[in-house]
Amino acid sequence: MPPSLKSKSELRLWARQERVSHTSLAPTDFAHFVSHPLMASARSVAGYLPMPDELNPLPLLALCHNQLKTVAVPAWNRESQQYRFCRWTPDAPLESGPKKITQPIEKLWMTLADLDLVLVPGLAFGRHGERLGFGAGIYDRLLSSKDSHAHFIGMAYDWQLLDSLPQDPHDIRMHAILTPTQFLIPNS
Repeated sequence: MPPSLKSKSELRLWARQERVSHTSLAPTDFAHFVSHPLMASARSVAGYLPMPDELNPLPLLALCHNQLKTVAVPAWNRESQQYRFCRWTPDAPLESGPKKITQPIEKLWMTLADLDLVLVPGLAFGRHGERLGFGAGIYDRLLSSKDSHAHFIGMAYDWQLLDSLPQDPHDIRMHAILTPTQFLIPNS
């Protein structure tokens, strides 16, 4: 638990330091989420290709692919100069994109409206659905479509789940938080 940090920049610094000390955590199978109605009913799921110290959703995404769900991940769109979702399969050739974010080489673009569930990384999450990202606003822009019916699920290690986080008006809240030991649906 962080000391009483008030600002997003203080919390980001704390979370980055904590991530370094937690990099050897074992992989997780998320069996407690696989049969949840949100996951079971989803026909299309977006996730992310993890950075070395992020919670790894790839086993969950591969399971979705094996269940014939459409799977997507963020990728850089050169034409629009922003991140968008594109199709992903476990055997898709990958490349390093901007900010060293791994992405599929071939991109079949999807919109947020095409997705039922989006697994979202973050530096920390609050118990009311707040999310603390890296500060670039990539996910706030990715998730801001008004045409979306998708549920946003923050993915975090248990230590990343905090009582509350500061929020700005443009910050996108999560509908739920998934950790290796729990699935939390915030009440507001």
